[in-house]
Amino acid sequence: MEIKAIINKPITDLGLGEEFDNGCRKMGFDTLKQILIKTPTELISTDGFNYNWLGQLVTYLSANKMLHFLQPLPGVEKADVSAL
Repeated sequence: MEIKAIINKPITDLGLGEEFDNGCRKMGFDTLKQILIKTPTELISTDGFNYNWLGQLVTYLSANKMLHFLQPLPGVEKADVSAL
């Protein structure tokens, strides 16, 4: 599946489980795109954030070769997903 389709898909359709879905709902996220637009610092500061949720997010992004959208390698600018 193409990246644009994945990041615009409803969180509940990603199959990450009820705990992840509930965490997203508490933080006001409906799609991965809404999450990936934020910086890691902004995510950590979001009401409802927890590290278990972040672990699930990182695992999913890594498995789908999209982790660089959340945290780029040192010296590389964060990718802008807002246009996707």
